[in-house]
Amino acid sequence: MTPAPARRHHNVTFALLAAAAAAYALLQSLVAPALLTIQHDLHTSTAGVAWIMTAYLLSASVLTPVAGRLGDMFGKKRMLVAVMLVLAAGTVIAGLATSIGVMIAARVIQGAGGAVFPLAFAIIRDEFPRERIPHGIALISAIMGIGGGLGIVLAGPIVQHMSYHWLFWFPLFAIAIATAGIVLFVPESPIR
Repeated sequence: MTPAPARRHHNVTFALLAAAAAAYALLQSLVAPALLTIQHDLHTSTAGVAWIMTAYLLSASVLTPVAGRLGDMFGKKRMLVAVMLVLAAGTVIAGLATSIGVMIAARVIQGAGGAVFPLAFAIIRDEFPRERIPHGIALISAIMGIGGGLGIVLAGPIVQHMSYHWLFWFPLFAIAIATAGIVLFVPESPIR
């Protein structure tokens, strides 16, 4: 009989889940204040630029429950890593986008990142001590609001001093760090 693998302290798991959630929340809100700048830079209409937000939210609403269910079936950590990699790919494409079509496609891909939240909740439920589960879920939920507010504030200085492309490069650093940490330190749940 092999011994059970050593489990990391739940605070390490929480920190990495929080970083992933914050990166997604920033991507959700950083773009909204910069839509006019993006519209001018990509030479598109108001209707075209509105699809940048619509495509992201529509994609997230469709892909989040699908990815959550796949996490239940195949492993929450495995699916979280896959979602983070898809989010990173969409972020790279958005950071490089020079046309509205490419930007909208990138935002559709980024929408898959919405699954970070239900997967994080499930990992917390599986890994945390029973008395810490409500606290962990509440903090991850709060990060969505904090990240959303922070993104709106940060968008102005980023666009003013750099370009709208940096609205994607900064969160990409957080996505990369969180993904690497999740791969290395978050245990796969034995619960399916």
